Amino acid sequence: MSLCSRFFSLCKKSFFLLLFFLPLTLFASLNFYDFFRTNHSAMLIIDAHSGKIIDANNAAQKFYQYTLDDFKQLNISDINTFSQEQVLHELKLAKKQNRNFFIFRHQLKNGEIKTVEVRTTPYVLENQNVLISIIQDITLERVKPNDVLHYQEQLEALIDEQTQQLEKVHHSRLIYFALATLVLAMTILILLKILKNLKKLKDTLAYKNNEIEHLLDNNAVAIFLANAQRKICKANQRAYEMFGYNKEELYNQSFEILHISNEFFEKFAPQYQKLLKKEVISVDYPFKKKDGTEIWCSVYGTLINCNTCTNEIIWTLLDITDKKMIQKERETIIEKLELTLEATHVGVWDWDIKKNKILWDKNLYHLLGYEENAFKITYEKWESLLHIQDKQKVYQSLQKQLKNSDIFIDEFRYKKADNSWIWIEVRGKVIRYDEQNNPLQMVGINTDITHLKEYETILKQEVAQKTKELNALNKHLEQRIEIEVQKNLQKDILIQQKTRLAAIGEMIGNIAHQWRQPLSVITTSVSGLKLKEELDLLTSTDIKEVNECVMKNANFLSHTIDNFRNFFANEEEVQRTFIVANVLENTINIIKNTYDHNFITLMCKINKNIAYYGSENLLSQVILNLLTNAKDALLAHNIKEKYVYIELFEKNERIYITIQDNAGGIEHDIQDKIFDPYFTTKHQSQGTGLGLYISNQIIETHFNGNIYNENKRLKQQWGSCFTIEFPKGHL
Repeated sequence: MSLCSRFFSLCKKSFFLLLFFLPLTLFASLNFYDFFRTNHSAMLIIDAHSGKIIDANNAAQKFYQYTLDDFKQLNISDINTFSQEQVLHELKLAKKQNRNFFIFRHQLKNGEIKTVEVRTTPYVLENQNVLISIIQDITLERVKPNDVLHYQEQLEALIDEQTQQLEKVHHSRLIYFALATLVLAMTILILLKILKNLKKLKDTLAYKNNEIEHLLDNNAVAIFLANAQRKICKANQRAYEMFGYNKEELYNQSFEILHISNEFFEKFAPQYQKLLKKEVISVDYPFKKKDGTEIWCSVYGTLINCNTCTNEIIWTLLDITDKKMIQKERETIIEKLELTLEATHVGVWDWDIKKNKILWDKNLYHLLGYEENAFKITYEKWESLLHIQDKQKVYQSLQKQLKNSDIFIDEFRYKKADNSWIWIEVRGKVIRYDEQNNPLQMVGINTDITHLKEYETILKQEVAQKTKELNALNKHLEQRIEIEVQKNLQKDILIQQKTRLAAIGEMIGNIAHQWRQPLSVITTSVSGLKLKEELDLLTSTDIKEVNECVMKNANFLSHTIDNFRNFFANEEEVQRTFIVANVLENTINIIKNTYDHNFITLMCKINKNIAYYGSENLLSQVILNLLTNAKDALLAHNIKEKYVYIELFEKNERIYITIQDNAGGIEHDIQDKIFDPYFTTKHQSQGTGLGLYISNQIIETHFNGNIYNENKRLKQQWGSCFTIEFPKGHL
């Protein structure tokens, strides 16, 4: 059995509802062929057994670009690109998905392939089994297989009834033909039979009209019947759905109700005049839904004249709003691209290598100062525009690049209309090759880079000038570096001396505080001894006690002198292993009397097991400076309850010493400056601005560490917290 026979049998047995039947006619007064010829939808009549195309309407001839004679020489397989296996697969798939239409790819006469939606129904036409197919182009649309599922059950029942009726008609005709053989002998019986058959045919025609009404209502396009006064006489269900009206709202209404405005209604009037001249109308036009939404439709008009109607028009409207939106977006993109290319001085070209033809867009002509299409472009003309120094280079570069890649990039000069030269960057790509892999076609862009080349020239000149200056500078650079190094060394020596003198002054004050109490005790003890002698109360025990007291305080004074002398001894270069806690305690002893005198509470949390190899004297100098600064800050801000907290700990192979006070902290806008030389927050008579600078230099240079500051709370008050951090090193 042939593929078409299987297809016919499948439809006839109603395995699944095939696609919507083409609206054969709109009204009972129109016969099948009149509507078939004038319908705007592409429509084919196909032999159900052989697949041969029997007839094609005007819309099909226009769509496929074949004449009617051409069609009659073709089989449906000549335009359907699917193989027999693919067609069978599509039939099975449609049945499985419960679809009532098929999706095929049809080839037009010019070779173009279109994706089409085919709606087909079997029919008996002039005692011949045929397939009547409606073809709709859906190349630019998404197939929506669920759009008509809600009609499936109704149409399946309808097709079953139609099949039974057609079989009944066929059976009746057989009877009619049988009785016709007896016409000579049974004239009266034949006449009666004819009358009976006429009545049956009338009933059948009424049924067919009702069937066609259902098919029209289920059609994918809106169909209107209008009279000569441009009023709506009838419309199918799709028309009501498309525009949002019901039957009563549109009946006998002017078509103006569907137009955007009266102006659009009047502009459409010439289309009626063309129809009255028996011209076929096909135009895209905007309309308006009931809710005011604008909708674009592809409009087809056909004039009909028959015994019961004069100058009536069938309008079919296909919603193409989405298609128009896509087209508008495409036009907008193209317009933006052209504006971008023009604004960026970029021209587009297309080179047909085999035919030696080159196409330029208008921007490329404008880059050279010419009007669009001022001259015809060939390879020879293009070569004549090149600078003589660039011709050979460009040719060699083109050949070399195309051997290894399909991309071509180069820079060269074009001669402009005013005989000046313009620098161009060309970027091209091969888009078509022959069977031997030789390039046949290239496309690309040319970009004006003249200004970049000018900048490049200026840059080269500046680089040459700077290079010359740099060479001259390098001749004297070593000498200048040596001079600056010596100046910095002298400066550092002066700073250290100044800092040391400041520290000496500070220590003299501390010595005075340290000596005041022991001297007072010695004086009091000696005075008491003398008084006892005058009163004759002196005993050997008193002399011994006073002697022990004087010796104890004298030793304390001597120890104090030793501590200060060791602090100022020039031992910063001596490297040895020491306990960091001992350095902290010795430094605290130097300043403790001053803290006690000013009622400053010193709190300590010290890890006494941390050892370090280095200069303990330099570390002591840094700690003493931070403790002195904490004392000065507490006194300057008149803090009632004064606290200084010292902590020593180690973490991750690093040693940390923190010294924190509750004097209010350092303002954020000067925190980055406190380690600068000569920067101080104290009065000029009280500070030199070198203490933190020298401390920072000592920690960074001799301990490979850092000093940093942050504001923290201590005893519910904000204060400054200095952290000394340095690695443990090798002991």
